[in-house]
Amino acid sequence: MPKGKVRLFKEDKGYGFIGPDSGGEDLFFHVSSLSPGVTLKQGDRVSYETAVDHRTGRGRAEKVVID
Repeated sequence: MPKGKVRLFKEDKGYGFIGPDSGGEDLFFHVSSLSPGVTLKQGDRVSYETAVDHRTGRGRAEKVVID
């Protein structure tokens, strides 16, 4: 699983962005990709799976877990 760092998490809005360790564009994630009860904060180290957002054609993170 790829790893990265939470760059931004807007809990009140239900989304955030992860900066991949491998570099490149930050990945969007939605709170629905987190396990129930998990909250993140800026700077948390995470692992995730990648997928393509069919609406935007950009990468997004799914199944996000804290490392």
